Amino acid sequence: MAFGWRRWIQPSIATYITASQRMMLSVMLGVTIVWPLYRLVLRPSHTPRLLPLVDWLAIFATLQVLLWPMRVPTQWSAMEVLLIDLTIFAWGLLYAALIGLGTMGAGRRRRSMVMLLCILIAGAGPAIALLTGSIGNLGDSGWLHWSPVTSLWMHVGGSSIGVDSAAWWRIVAVGFAAVLAWLGLMLWPAQPGPALRTQRSPA
Repeated sequence: MAFGWRRWIQPSIATYITASQRMMLSVMLGVTIVWPLYRLVLRPSHTPRLLPLVDWLAIFATLQVLLWPMRVPTQWSAMEVLLIDLTIFAWGLLYAALIGLGTMGAGRRRRSMVMLLCILIAGAGPAIALLTGSIGNLGDSGWLHWSPVTSLWMHVGGSSIGVDSAAWWRIVAVGFAAVLAWLGLMLWPAQPGPALRTQRSPA
């Protein structure tokens, strides 16, 4: 699907990079939309902090098998692949904290607000770029770099992404926000779900 529906594919670096852009876009849509939606519609978990963390580790570990061999067809350097890897790492950790907050308790309002927040984080950058008229010129829109969905599109499609120091600082900023989110989640008082409240109620 990343290569498209053409009958013949020209085996070139440009073709593989375009396909990699589409694949990374699909990956980040899964991390930012599908994963939170899946977890937030399920029953409240007895381990709301541990479950999204295990999910995040499983997703991140699985992506390593897919990401690093892409160096061969795309001719990326190790630093370029590491930049993409850490981008997924930082944004995924932030979304894991949001999922933990949403699944901590049985309130539908909290789950809805967390899901809305996940969508806003993913779409705010492209929306601002569209409203400011810079969406047509991707190289001039810095807002696209602050979205987990479009940031990888920009990294993969750009040239010499490994020498962009601003990209590394953005990863540090997102990682710092993720750590703060997890600290807040650890300090947040857990609310027992319906099953736990039923067990604790007197007979």
